[in-house]
Amino acid sequence: MAEPTQHLRGLARRITDVYLRQMTLSAAIVAGSAARGDADRYSDLDLLMYAEDVPPAEAAAAAQLELGAGPAVFLLPHGPHGFLDQFPLGGVQCQVGVIPVADVDDELDGLLVDHEGLETPAGKIATGLLEGIPLHGDAVIARWKGRVADYPQGLREAMVRHWWRFFPLWYHEPSLAARDSGLWLQEELVNAAYALLGTLAGVNRLYFARFEFKRQRAFIEKMTVAPPQLADRLESLFTLPPSEAIAEVGALVLETQAIVQRELPGVDVTLRRPPGGAKVEAWG
Repeated sequence: MAEPTQHLRGLARRITDVYLRQMTLSAAIVAGSAARGDADRYSDLDLLMYAEDVPPAEAAAAAQLELGAGPAVFLLPHGPHGFLDQFPLGGVQCQVGVIPVADVDDELDGLLVDHEGLETPAGKIATGLLEGIPLHGDAVIARWKGRVADYPQGLREAMVRHWWRFFPLWYHEPSLAARDSGLWLQEELVNAAYALLGTLAGVNRLYFARFEFKRQRAFIEKMTVAPPQLADRLESLFTLPPSEAIAEVGALVLETQAIVQRELPGVDVTLRRPPGGAKVEAWG
């Protein structure tokens, strides 16, 4: 068998050719690990297709029948805004979707112009367009790639404002130590880690989505401005003793605050209860 990335890319071309025989498509792009080049033998195939009008479900079923695919699971049911099917083909789980061209334009307007959907898969969609390999409709894909490549200053600032939110674990540390709150502490550490990543993504003009966030080290390596050893320090939050984890997340928050104040001085990142300040006191 070919190397995993090349195998998936070949499979994507085969599927695209068959779908084009069964329906009218404006463009198609392979995304995910097959596009990035880091696929392994556990990777699935992410193939996105675009049409002016959503083809009938029967056309997708006919394409899958021609391919000899296994039974499909409808991840997103067929409707006016497209569909996303998952089916096995040659041992590979293939996720193949069709999206209206107008919906993609609207999604990009929301993200790049209105700066909406900052905690939805919109960032993942934008990254997929940047990383993806066109298989059909090069001009359509190139237009979208051009839009996504131009990361606006307003989006940088909106990302930081959206993600700059932290529960002050450092303030509540004395009371946390007196309570059986291990699960809740882990949840807030996870929330803080995502808030740090989202904030720094904005500073570094990176698209970010908490949805199915994977390959975190590769993502952090794209950052030109970040606290030192960020990946190691984020992972340590979940192995350190509670008091040390709280101290470390507080340090990361202060270091990230300094980065934002230097890079985006017009964005307010003050903290009502900063790390290193007062802590909650017992009342009796």
